[in-house]
Amino acid sequence: MSAVKNPQQMPTTLPLSQMTIVQLDGELAFWTAEIASDERWGISAEIAIEMRLEVEAEIVRRHAAERRNATFIVDDLGVRPSTIAITGSGRARLEYLPTRFTIAFAVVISIIGMCAAAALAGQRVVEFETRYAWEAV
Repeated sequence: MSAVKNPQQMPTTLPLSQMTIVQLDGELAFWTAEIASDERWGISAEIAIEMRLEVEAEIVRRHAAERRNATFIVDDLGVRPSTIAITGSGRARLEYLPTRFTIAFAVVISIIGMCAAAALAGQRVVEFETRYAWEAV
């Protein structure tokens, strides 16, 4: 049968805020057993349920406080932060560096253009030779 019938019959213990985590776990186990006992005997377990909820709330509060007090590494101290500079569009165009692909594409186009120019120049030389060769003969 349940050991606690009303709040006046509850054993005097430390307040929940002064208990250690081990004591809170013991208190939680006690009130869980009280609830099971009350339900087994068909007695109202309201007081035990309220006490168990208070113990659970204290445990949750303690865990939240531990998480708030935990240290987090936010930034690596060995890395110097870089400054953020917002430049205007004109200066950005002046400081633009083309990519490797753009440079390679420009080189290939210029080589193709020089080959085409050399071929047209060679064709023109052949035309001049054939034209003046007939006159020389």
